[in-house]
Amino acid sequence: MTNPLKINAHLVLEQLRCNGVLEGIRICRQGFPNRIPFQEFRHRYEILTPNLIPKSFVDGKEACKRIIEALELDKYYYRIGQSKVFFRAGMLAHLEEERDRKLCGLIISFQSQCRAYLARRLYQKRVQQSNAIRILQRNGLAWLKLRDWQWWRLYTKVKPLLQVTNQEEAIRKRDEELNVLRDRLANNEKEMLEIQLLLNRTEEEKISLQAQLQVESDDRAGAEELADELKQRNIKFEDVVNELTLRLEEVDEAQSKILQSNKKLDETVKDLESQLEDEESARQKLMLDKKNLENKLKELQERFALMQDANERLQLEKKSVDNKLVQLSDLLQEGEDKAKQGMKYRQKLENQLSELTERYESELRLREFAEKEKKNIASGIAQQSSMLDEKHSKIEYLTTELGKYEAELVQLRNKSDDDLATISGLQKHSRKLELLLEEAREDLEQEKKQKLALQSKLRQLEQELADVQALQEEQEIEKHQILNELDSARLQLKDSKKRVDEDVIQQYEEQLKRFTKDLDNVQQQLVDAEAAQKRIENSKKKLQQEFEDLQNELDQSNMEKAALLRKMKMIERIITK
Repeated sequence: MTNPLKINAHLVLEQLRCNGVLEGIRICRQGFPNRIPFQEFRHRYEILTPNLIPKSFVDGKEACKRIIEALELDKYYYRIGQSKVFFRAGMLAHLEEERDRKLCGLIISFQSQCRAYLARRLYQKRVQQSNAIRILQRNGLAWLKLRDWQWWRLYTKVKPLLQVTNQEEAIRKRDEELNVLRDRLANNEKEMLEIQLLLNRTEEEKISLQAQLQVESDDRAGAEELADELKQRNIKFEDVVNELTLRLEEVDEAQSKILQSNKKLDETVKDLESQLEDEESARQKLMLDKKNLENKLKELQERFALMQDANERLQLEKKSVDNKLVQLSDLLQEGEDKAKQGMKYRQKLENQLSELTERYESELRLREFAEKEKKNIASGIAQQSSMLDEKHSKIEYLTTELGKYEAELVQLRNKSDDDLATISGLQKHSRKLELLLEEAREDLEQEKKQKLALQSKLRQLEQELADVQALQEEQEIEKHQILNELDSARLQLKDSKKRVDEDVIQQYEEQLKRFTKDLDNVQQQLVDAEAAQKRIENSKKKLQQEFEDLQNELDQSNMEKAALLRKMKMIERIITK
């Protein structure tokens, strides 16, 4: 019996070595605190080396070795044990970061593919929608174009009539099918009669054979061969009977189908008869409408003839009014020519006066502009002169200051070395003053240049102003001459007007008033005649449109009548058959 307080050290070490504890402790002592089993390592980090290990590869240790070799990890950072992989501190975190980065890239690529797929679907959907919209727009535009087209209207009216021809074709096909079914029915009836006769004969033979069998049953021993033969014949007859029975059932089914088709044809004939009655009533109604439309057309034609007569009368009146208007226009033109001859010279003088006035006003504007420029330049020169005086005073002040500092500098140079700092400061101040003096001299030179430029510009403007004044004086002289000529022309015109015969002028004025009044009356009559002509033309167009509509309705009714007659003839043929 073992003592629990006594430990066999050798046995404990063997057990720990067998369980791998010692190896783990040794590895941990060497600095590998992180561990992970082979399967878990492969499951988590196989994503870092895609397509490296086949799916059917089972050995976990070998798989871990291949993954670590592919990752190019240093031997210092890992150890491979019996069932786990050991890593130094921080290595497992590095692998996790790589794994997260890889997963992030895969997720981003997957998301981009999903977005691309959704975008393609949306694009295809929008393309389909745009195509559908274009088709709808194209069809709508086509319908809008066809809506008012006369041929399209005719097509919409004729299209229902095409169904009549389709019905005729369907009736013809049904007639053909009915004839085929009738032929089949007749053939089936013949076959049924033949089968019935054959059944009767076989039944008679069966009865006779049974009688013979009954007669010869007493002598069974001698008639075994005959019995066998009779049995075989009986079996054959039964097969024939079964076959004939099946054929008879088929014939019955065909006959029932033919009866059903006959019923359907009867119903079709009844429907056609009812349609024929409806179409006959519609035809009668169309005939009444036709008569009413013909009467209405006659009335419209009479009204149109009356309107044409009224239009001809108005045209004659218009011609007479036009002739009067031409005469009045000639007389009016003569008076206007005489009045225009006296106004031409006056108009010419007034035009010359307006031109001179415009030239005078433009010269005044130029003179005012020159005066303003002169004032501006004079003010600028005054400002420049004041600035120049200020610069001169400043230069004089700086010159005196410079002389003072130079005198002080000479006095200070005779002093001891203790005053060197003061001398250097004064020298700096002297250099600054010299720079300021140089700048002031440069400014003075610039101001002088500007002053000279302004003076030259002022002289130029004064010369231009003198030229303008001279030109203005010349224009004043010309203006006075033209005004004198205009006054003399006005006096001459007044004298010529007084010399004109006042009676002739009054006569022309009275004729002009009378012609104007007649012209207004004629123009009013002409306007009324044109309005009446427009009304007549509109009425004519409406009547022509109504006539065309009536003619189309009449043609349509004739076509419907012909179609109804064809239907009636076809139905009569079907009924006679």
